[in-house]
Amino acid sequence: EICRDDELSCYQPMPLRPRPMPTVITPVVGDPAPAEVPERGPATMFLQDVYQGLPGIERGKVKYLRVMEPMNLTWDQAACSEGCGLQAAAVSMGADVAIKKVHGIATVHEDGSAFFTVPAEKNVFFQALDEDFMELQRMKTFINLMPGEQRSCEGCHEVRRKAPALKGSIPMALADPVEALRPQPGDTGPRAVHYETDVQPILDKYCIKCHGGEKPKGDLVLTGEPTGLWNVSYQNLLKKKLVSFLEGGFGSANVPAEPPMTFGSHQSKLVDRIRQDPCNADLKREEFIRIVTWIDANVPYYGTHKGKKNAQHKEAPDFRPVPLVGK
Repeated sequence: EICRDDELSCYQPMPLRPRPMPTVITPVVGDPAPAEVPERGPATMFLQDVYQGLPGIERGKVKYLRVMEPMNLTWDQAACSEGCGLQAAAVSMGADVAIKKVHGIATVHEDGSAFFTVPAEKNVFFQALDEDFMELQRMKTFINLMPGEQRSCEGCHEVRRKAPALKGSIPMALADPVEALRPQPGDTGPRAVHYETDVQPILDKYCIKCHGGEKPKGDLVLTGEPTGLWNVSYQNLLKKKLVSFLEGGFGSANVPAEPPMTFGSHQSKLVDRIRQDPCNADLKREEFIRIVTWIDANVPYYGTHKGKKNAQHKEAPDFRPVPLVGK
């Protein structure tokens, strides 16, 4: 025992003896002038060549980067929400444990470069998309940036110890000012991915005339009646393996890189079906993008932790509310 005082807490003593100043690390954002207040604006991200780390994807295939956010669950939300298995608040049926937000897309140039804004102080990850907004590769971890921070990467899933290549020309993305994220076709701005507002209305419009009623085609029912924590169509799509997703396993911190198109919309039977007659007859491009975005967000059901979820509460006024950023 070093010290005891009946009137002064000694639980967390503070050193008083002078010591050398620790090494000063150069900040990633510029210091504002003394009289200025730091602007809480976005960060910027530069990608040199998305094809570095994308084996099997020919150049020209990647057209966009989608910026997504896995939104955290707070303790108060966990306490009042209904869970599913190891999910403190139900999000998906064995798939993703985090609700997802689409912040927008950025252009990938012909040389594979991109230069775009990123929302600051958010956990974000990127998806490489083809011309149909279908995921070719997904960043399986996430990063966060401070306001005004500038960060860059060499490629997609590149080796961390590998230095950028010395190029004789300036990357195409740097020839213009930084690009602000823009909405996908059919979106008006950032939004949560929410099955009941993104996917079920499309199924109601085109699919339940064949996949509903007493004798549904292919023994597949795609109606929207609540069942437990989900609804009929969601359970059938996942149980019948008509959508491909990364299972939300627990117990390991290892997140290995996997080859492009290992899972997601390019591996989903549902997507193959809706691109063929008669299912694609009247399907609009924006509606197709909504479906593949949901799949590539790893098929979450909920886009909010608010409200009651179990079907036994379906008469409650706060039963499965629409997320505020999902309208």
